[in-house]
Amino acid sequence: MSVENMDIEELYVVVDSNKPNLNDKTSKTLKRPGLDSQTVTNGIEKYHPQAFKESRTGFVYDIRMRYHGNLHEGEYHPEDPSRISGIAKILETYNCTERLVRIPAREATKEEVCLVHSVKHWNEVDKTAGMKFDQLVETGDQYNSVYLNNDSAFCARLACGGVIELCKAVMQGTVTNGFANVRPPGHHAEPEEAMGFCLFNNVAVTAKCLREYHNVNKILILDWDIHHGNGTQKAFYSDPNIVYCSIHRYENGEFYPGSEQANYTFFGSGEAKGKTINIPWPRAGMYDSDYIYAFDKVVMPIADEFSPDIVIVSAGFDAAEGDPIGENHVSPIAFGHMTHRLKSIANGRLVLALEGGYNIDSISRSALACVKVLLGEAPERLPPIKPSKDCMETVHNVLRVQSRYWKSLAPEHVEIAEDTITKQDCAIIDIDFSSNPGDNQSRHDLNELLLYVWDNMILHTAARHVFLLGAGIGCSSFTNLITEREPMILDRVGGVIMVPSEIEVPKVGRGTNLIDWYYEHSCIFVPEDHPYWEKKQKSKVFGRCKLPVGNMGVAPVPEILDQCHQEIFRYVYTILAEKLSYENSKPTSSSTFVILQAKHGNPFVA
Repeated sequence: MSVENMDIEELYVVVDSNKPNLNDKTSKTLKRPGLDSQTVTNGIEKYHPQAFKESRTGFVYDIRMRYHGNLHEGEYHPEDPSRISGIAKILETYNCTERLVRIPAREATKEEVCLVHSVKHWNEVDKTAGMKFDQLVETGDQYNSVYLNNDSAFCARLACGGVIELCKAVMQGTVTNGFANVRPPGHHAEPEEAMGFCLFNNVAVTAKCLREYHNVNKILILDWDIHHGNGTQKAFYSDPNIVYCSIHRYENGEFYPGSEQANYTFFGSGEAKGKTINIPWPRAGMYDSDYIYAFDKVVMPIADEFSPDIVIVSAGFDAAEGDPIGENHVSPIAFGHMTHRLKSIANGRLVLALEGGYNIDSISRSALACVKVLLGEAPERLPPIKPSKDCMETVHNVLRVQSRYWKSLAPEHVEIAEDTITKQDCAIIDIDFSSNPGDNQSRHDLNELLLYVWDNMILHTAARHVFLLGAGIGCSSFTNLITEREPMILDRVGGVIMVPSEIEVPKVGRGTNLIDWYYEHSCIFVPEDHPYWEKKQKSKVFGRCKLPVGNMGVAPVPEILDQCHQEIFRYVYTILAEKLSYENSKPTSSSTFVILQAKHGNPFVA
């Protein structure tokens, strides 16, 4: 039957690679956002499509937000009222305004703001409305990078309330997505403190309001401002229902706001571990390719896996080309592409709320590119993606941490400076991964990664004594490496130590020299209840298998590693001592050695 002749009720989407038994009538009805209903029968989803719905883009802009200004009129301040009027002007020039649905801004209430901020902070900001000039200057100087006038509190409430109203309109279906052209910005504002041009944390307050008052379960906040959103991270660091992801300039904690908490090593606490994702650039001068690479490798896989109800972007444009503070080189086209990618999440429920950006031309053109994508226009074509070395190393570090908490993140190939191991007498290359033994894609990724590390790192060193330590599915990837690189392996590897998974003991390829070498140079710890011991013939292709110390039965791989730690150490030490003793008698000997280990959990060689 052709698709054209099929009844709507006969349209199916296959979600399981296993061939279904259509005679089995067992079914289960699921409700999912954006679908009327779906019936799952034997791994097949019956899809009931909705009628076409035209996308509508909301827009928040209130000229009164320009009232917040620097009291010292003769001094230029980068957070200038013309930031939002410049964006409004370019949207009108390019005929976007007439296509946007205006969402009126209103002042956020004390109850709403105090979902994030303390009552004390609310009162301190509020009382600035009645202060005299000298008091305003003195109060502003008490904060970190904040100026105040008598309209500042009003504008902060208006900006915060505008973002709340736009997100409410999106969740209620009044509009599909939207852009909040608001100021003062918010992502630096902490619960007890205004800082970094920010008085109230617009995005954080909005997220709390959606959760508290509007029955929104999961929210993704993406912050692409050049600065880390310290206030937003602090607000949600232990909240498992809100993912905060920030791409920012870090420079080892030297760039504003100057905190180590902006590093990738801070990833959430308690049940929210992995829900804070920091992508910290080590320097200025990052380009489109760097941001798109980080998006595709980190942001989008996590966004897809988290599957939020709405995405809110802290849309600072100070990473744009020409910004005097950010000093990065992100083009309007790249901002458009990032917006385009995010539209595929949360049924398109996406809100961009202005944060920083201090070159009026740059932020105007960047905002225009984003709004055009929100309205339905495809972003312009980007040149081929060529991320920098600093970008790849940063993303690699992020993935090492975050892959513990997100199944969608795979090992990454990254070129690390050669002198990290070539100028040392010894080194340990530790590859951690998280996957199921039956996950073929993860197995393939690890195979490729080990081949890459061997070809591009180990072979460029003087190391003559390499030890391969594997656990879980890392074992099968090592036997693949041994088979694929046989001549070099036989020349350089001194020993292979493995604790295979409960499912199988991997084997090397069929070559007499290789099989004999592998048997003589391997130590495979296999518990007594493993299916391997039921084999009638114990072929050498599986290596030299032995029972762990204590003759352990079925046990998790980490427990076996812990139990065998001392035996592994003695095995490596004995081989290394023999080889070094022999080579030290030669005038051209080299004592450099490398341990390459791939496994779950913590290193078991220290």
